[in-house]
Amino acid sequence: MRTGVLATIFLSVFFAGSTVSNVDAQTAGPADQAAAGQAIDAANPPEGFVRPQLDASSASKGFSYPQIAFIEASEGLVTLKLLVHVDGTVGDVQFAKSSGEMELDDKAVELAKGRHYRPATLHGEPVAAWVNVNFDFKLSVSERVITPTSYTTLVVPRDANAYKYVKTKDYPPESERLGEQGTVRLRFQVLEDGTYGDAEILKSSGFPRLDDAAITIARARHVGSGSVPEKNAIPLGPASRLGPGRGLSAPKEINGRVLHPRSREDISFKLK
Repeated sequence: MRTGVLATIFLSVFFAGSTVSNVDAQTAGPADQAAAGQAIDAANPPEGFVRPQLDASSASKGFSYPQIAFIEASEGLVTLKLLVHVDGTVGDVQFAKSSGEMELDDKAVELAKGRHYRPATLHGEPVAAWVNVNFDFKLSVSERVITPTSYTTLVVPRDANAYKYVKTKDYPPESERLGEQGTVRLRFQVLEDGTYGDAEILKSSGFPRLDDAAITIARARHVGSGSVPEKNAIPLGPASRLGPGRGLSAPKEINGRVLHPRSREDISFKLK
Protein backbone atom coordinates (compact mmCIF):
# COMPACT_ATOMS: atom_id res chain seq x y z
CA MET A 1 0.00 0.00 0.00
CA ARG A 2 1.55 3.33 -1.01
CA THR A 3 1.56 6.19 1.45
CA GLY A 4 -1.93 5.60 2.78
CA VAL A 5 -3.62 5.82 -0.63
CA LEU A 6 -5.91 2.85 -1.09
CA ALA A 7 -5.14 0.60 -4.03
CA THR A 8 -8.64 0.75 -5.47
CA ILE A 9 -8.74 3.16 -8.40
CA PHE A 10 -11.89 4.39 -10.09
CA LEU A 11 -12.10 5.59 -13.68
CA SER A 12 -15.42 6.87 -14.95
CA VAL A 13 -15.71 7.52 -18.66
CA PHE A 14 -18.74 8.97 -20.40
CA PHE A 15 -19.83 11.19 -23.26
CA ALA A 16 -19.94 14.92 -22.59
CA GLY A 17 -21.93 17.39 -24.67
CA SER A 18 -20.21 20.60 -23.64
CA THR A 19 -18.82 23.09 -26.11
CA VAL A 20 -15.15 22.61 -26.98
CA SER A 21 -12.86 25.60 -26.52
CA ASN A 22 -9.11 26.21 -26.43
CA VAL A 23 -8.56 22.95 -28.25
CA ASP A 24 -5.00 21.65 -28.44
CA ALA A 25 -5.02 19.21 -31.37
CA GLN A 26 -2.86 16.11 -31.58
CA THR A 27 -1.02 15.53 -34.89
CA ALA A 28 -3.53 14.39 -37.51
CA GLY A 29 -2.73 12.67 -40.77
CA PRO A 30 -4.29 13.47 -44.18
CA ALA A 31 -6.97 10.79 -43.75
CA ASP A 32 -7.99 12.23 -40.40
CA GLN A 33 -8.05 15.75 -41.80
CA ALA A 34 -10.32 14.67 -44.63
CA ALA A 35 -12.65 12.74 -42.32
CA ALA A 36 -12.67 15.58 -39.80
CA GLY A 37 -13.99 17.99 -42.39
CA GLN A 38 -16.98 15.74 -43.11
CA ALA A 39 -17.58 14.41 -39.60
CA ILE A 40 -20.76 15.26 -37.72
CA ASP A 41 -20.42 16.95 -34.33
CA ALA A 42 -22.35 14.79 -31.85
CA ALA A 43 -22.87 17.86 -29.67
CA ASN A 44 -24.99 19.44 -32.46
CA PRO A 45 -26.45 16.46 -34.33
CA PRO A 46 -28.80 16.66 -37.33
CA GLU A 47 -32.09 14.80 -37.43
CA GLY A 48 -31.65 11.06 -37.91
CA PHE A 49 -28.21 10.98 -36.26
CA VAL A 50 -27.27 8.24 -33.76
CA ARG A 51 -24.05 8.83 -31.85
CA PRO A 52 -21.27 6.22 -31.73
CA GLN A 53 -21.38 3.67 -28.91
CA LEU A 54 -18.35 2.25 -27.13
CA ASP A 55 -17.82 -1.47 -27.81
CA ALA A 56 -18.26 -3.72 -24.79
CA SER A 57 -14.69 -5.00 -25.19
CA SER A 58 -13.34 -1.45 -24.87
CA ALA A 59 -15.64 -0.56 -21.99
CA SER A 60 -14.46 -3.52 -19.90
CA LYS A 61 -10.75 -3.15 -20.67
CA GLY A 62 -8.64 -2.55 -17.56
CA PHE A 63 -5.79 -0.06 -17.26
CA SER A 64 -3.04 0.89 -14.86
CA TYR A 65 -3.13 4.28 -13.12
CA PRO A 66 -0.26 6.49 -14.37
CA GLN A 67 2.69 5.73 -12.09
CA ILE A 68 3.81 9.29 -11.37
CA ALA A 69 0.23 10.46 -10.80
CA PHE A 70 -0.33 7.55 -8.40
CA ILE A 71 2.83 8.30 -6.40
CA GLU A 72 1.88 11.97 -6.16
CA ALA A 73 -1.79 11.13 -5.41
CA SER A 74 -2.92 13.26 -8.36
CA GLU A 75 -6.50 13.24 -9.64
CA GLY A 76 -8.19 15.11 -12.44
CA LEU A 77 -10.81 15.28 -15.16
CA VAL A 78 -9.74 15.21 -18.81
CA THR A 79 -12.21 16.03 -21.58
CA LEU A 80 -11.19 14.94 -25.07
CA LYS A 81 -12.83 15.43 -28.43
CA LEU A 82 -12.48 12.27 -30.49
CA LEU A 83 -12.92 11.67 -34.21
CA VAL A 84 -14.62 8.28 -34.59
CA HIS A 85 -14.25 6.88 -38.12
CA VAL A 86 -16.90 4.90 -39.98
CA ASP A 87 -15.05 1.69 -39.07
CA GLY A 88 -15.28 2.53 -35.36
CA THR A 89 -11.60 3.35 -34.83
CA VAL A 90 -10.48 6.59 -33.17
CA GLY A 91 -8.54 9.05 -35.31
CA ASP A 92 -7.75 12.62 -34.32
CA VAL A 93 -7.79 13.41 -30.58
CA GLN A 94 -8.12 16.98 -29.29
CA PHE A 95 -8.09 18.46 -25.80
CA ALA A 96 -11.25 20.23 -24.69
CA LYS A 97 -10.16 20.37 -21.03
CA SER A 98 -6.86 19.42 -19.44
CA SER A 99 -6.64 17.91 -15.96
CA GLY A 100 -3.63 20.11 -15.26
CA GLU A 101 -1.54 16.95 -14.77
CA MET A 102 0.56 15.90 -17.79
CA GLU A 103 0.57 12.22 -16.81
CA LEU A 104 -3.24 12.09 -16.60
CA ASP A 105 -3.65 13.95 -19.89
CA ASP A 106 -1.23 11.59 -21.65
CA LYS A 107 -2.99 8.54 -20.19
CA ALA A 108 -6.38 9.80 -21.35
CA VAL A 109 -5.07 10.19 -24.92
CA GLU A 110 -3.55 6.69 -24.76
CA LEU A 111 -6.85 5.20 -23.56
CA ALA A 112 -8.84 7.09 -26.19
CA LYS A 113 -6.58 5.93 -29.02
CA GLY A 114 -7.04 2.31 -27.97
CA ARG A 115 -10.83 2.40 -28.05
CA HIS A 116 -13.20 0.93 -30.61
CA TYR A 117 -16.77 2.08 -31.21
CA ARG A 118 -19.86 1.08 -33.05
CA PRO A 119 -19.83 3.96 -35.53
CA ALA A 120 -22.33 6.78 -35.61
CA THR A 121 -25.10 6.55 -38.17
CA LEU A 122 -27.12 9.07 -40.12
CA HIS A 123 -30.45 7.68 -41.33
CA GLY A 124 -29.01 4.21 -40.79
CA GLU A 125 -25.74 4.75 -42.70
CA PRO A 126 -22.34 4.78 -40.88
CA VAL A 127 -20.74 8.23 -40.70
CA ALA A 128 -17.68 9.77 -39.08
CA ALA A 129 -18.42 11.80 -35.96
CA TRP A 130 -16.83 14.00 -33.33
CA VAL A 131 -17.69 13.09 -29.73
CA ASN A 132 -16.66 14.58 -26.38
CA VAL A 133 -15.48 12.05 -23.81
CA ASN A 134 -14.63 12.59 -20.13
CA PHE A 135 -11.90 10.60 -18.38
CA ASP A 136 -12.24 11.11 -14.62
CA PHE A 137 -9.16 9.82 -12.77
CA LYS A 138 -9.89 9.25 -9.08
CA LEU A 139 -8.08 7.50 -6.25
CA SER A 140 -10.02 6.09 -3.33
CA VAL A 141 -9.39 8.09 -0.17
CA SER A 142 -9.35 6.91 3.43
CA GLU A 143 -11.59 8.77 5.87
CA ARG A 144 -11.18 9.42 9.56
CA VAL A 145 -14.24 10.55 11.53
CA ILE A 146 -13.60 12.93 14.44
CA THR A 147 -16.18 13.29 17.21
CA PRO A 148 -16.07 15.22 20.53
CA THR A 149 -14.79 12.03 22.20
CA SER A 150 -11.90 11.47 19.74
CA TYR A 151 -8.33 11.66 20.98
CA THR A 152 -4.94 11.19 19.32
CA THR A 153 -2.15 9.38 21.16
CA LEU A 154 1.38 10.72 20.64
CA VAL A 155 4.84 9.64 21.71
CA VAL A 156 6.98 12.52 23.00
CA PRO A 157 10.32 12.88 24.83
CA ARG A 158 10.15 12.38 28.60
CA ASP A 159 13.86 12.99 29.18
CA ALA A 160 17.14 12.37 27.38
CA ASN A 161 16.72 8.59 27.47
CA ALA A 162 13.01 7.86 27.42
CA TYR A 163 9.66 8.79 25.91
CA LYS A 164 6.09 8.87 27.13
CA TYR A 165 2.60 8.50 25.68
CA VAL A 166 0.22 11.45 25.76
CA LYS A 167 -3.18 12.05 24.22
CA THR A 168 -4.79 15.20 22.86
CA LYS A 169 -8.42 16.02 22.18
CA ASP A 170 -9.04 16.14 18.44
CA TYR A 171 -12.22 18.23 18.16
CA PRO A 172 -11.45 21.95 18.71
CA PRO A 173 -13.44 22.95 21.82
CA GLU A 174 -14.56 26.25 20.29
CA SER A 175 -15.78 24.46 17.12
CA GLU A 176 -17.69 22.00 19.30
CA ARG A 177 -19.28 24.89 21.22
CA LEU A 178 -20.30 26.69 18.01
CA GLY A 179 -21.60 23.53 16.32
CA GLU A 180 -19.04 23.57 13.50
CA GLN A 181 -18.93 20.39 11.39
CA GLY A 182 -17.48 19.44 8.02
CA THR A 183 -15.03 17.35 6.02
CA VAL A 184 -11.50 18.40 5.09
CA ARG A 185 -9.69 16.67 2.22
CA LEU A 186 -5.93 16.88 2.54
CA ARG A 187 -2.96 15.96 0.41
CA PHE A 188 0.36 15.54 2.19
CA GLN A 189 3.89 15.03 1.04
CA VAL A 190 5.26 11.89 2.71
CA LEU A 191 8.88 12.37 3.71
CA GLU A 192 11.57 9.70 3.70
CA ASP A 193 11.32 9.11 7.45
CA GLY A 194 7.60 8.42 7.15
CA THR A 195 6.45 11.76 8.55
CA TYR A 196 4.09 14.14 6.76
CA GLY A 197 5.61 17.24 5.19
CA ASP A 198 3.85 20.04 3.31
CA ALA A 199 0.06 19.92 3.48
CA GLU A 200 -2.41 21.06 0.83
CA ILE A 201 -6.11 21.53 1.55
CA LEU A 202 -7.93 20.15 -1.49
CA LYS A 203 -11.38 20.71 0.00
CA SER A 204 -12.10 22.95 2.97
CA SER A 205 -14.64 22.21 5.67
CA GLY A 206 -15.68 25.85 5.48
CA PHE A 207 -14.28 26.47 8.97
CA PRO A 208 -10.60 27.52 9.30
CA ARG A 209 -10.46 26.09 12.83
CA LEU A 210 -11.47 22.62 11.59
CA ASP A 211 -9.09 22.85 8.61
CA ASP A 212 -6.17 23.59 10.93
CA ALA A 213 -7.20 20.82 13.30
CA ALA A 214 -7.38 18.32 10.42
CA ILE A 215 -3.77 19.04 9.47
CA THR A 216 -2.68 18.61 13.08
CA ILE A 217 -4.56 15.30 13.40
CA ALA A 218 -3.22 13.87 10.15
CA ARG A 219 0.34 14.82 11.03
CA ALA A 220 -0.03 13.31 14.50
CA ARG A 221 -0.75 9.91 12.95
CA HIS A 222 2.53 9.99 11.05
CA VAL A 223 4.96 11.71 13.39
CA GLY A 224 8.57 11.31 14.36
CA SER A 225 9.66 10.46 17.90
CA GLY A 226 10.48 14.08 18.72
CA SER A 227 6.99 15.53 18.17
CA VAL A 228 5.75 18.09 20.66
CA PRO A 229 2.11 17.72 21.83
CA GLU A 230 -0.42 20.47 22.29
CA LYS A 231 -0.58 22.30 25.64
CA ASN A 232 -3.65 20.29 26.69
CA ALA A 233 -1.86 16.95 26.22
CA ILE A 234 -2.71 14.35 28.87
CA PRO A 235 0.20 12.11 30.00
CA LEU A 236 -0.70 8.41 29.73
CA GLY A 237 2.48 6.86 31.12
CA PRO A 238 6.01 5.87 30.07
CA ALA A 239 6.91 4.30 26.74
CA SER A 240 10.00 2.43 25.61
CA ARG A 241 12.69 4.40 23.87
CA LEU A 242 11.97 4.48 20.15
CA GLY A 243 14.41 3.55 17.46
CA PRO A 244 14.83 5.46 14.19
CA GLY A 245 11.58 6.22 12.40
CA ARG A 246 10.65 3.72 9.75
CA GLY A 247 9.94 5.36 6.41
CA LEU A 248 6.55 4.69 4.86
CA SER A 249 7.89 5.34 1.39
CA ALA A 250 11.23 6.69 0.23
CA PRO A 251 11.55 9.20 -2.61
CA LYS A 252 11.49 7.60 -6.05
CA GLU A 253 13.35 8.61 -9.18
CA ILE A 254 11.38 8.17 -12.41
CA ASN A 255 12.56 9.51 -15.75
CA GLY A 256 15.11 11.71 -14.00
CA ARG A 257 12.53 13.20 -11.61
CA VAL A 258 12.83 12.70 -7.86
CA LEU A 259 9.32 12.23 -6.50
CA HIS A 260 8.22 12.43 -2.87
CA PRO A 261 5.12 10.24 -2.50
CA ARG A 262 1.94 12.01 -1.48
CA SER A 263 -1.12 10.85 0.42
CA ARG A 264 -4.77 11.93 0.37
CA GLU A 265 -6.95 11.76 3.44
CA ASP A 266 -10.42 12.93 4.46
CA ILE A 267 -10.89 14.17 8.04
CA SER A 268 -14.59 14.47 8.90
CA PHE A 269 -15.69 16.38 11.99
CA LYS A 270 -19.09 15.21 13.26
CA LEU A 271 -20.81 16.24 16.47
CA LYS A 272 -23.11 13.21 16.45
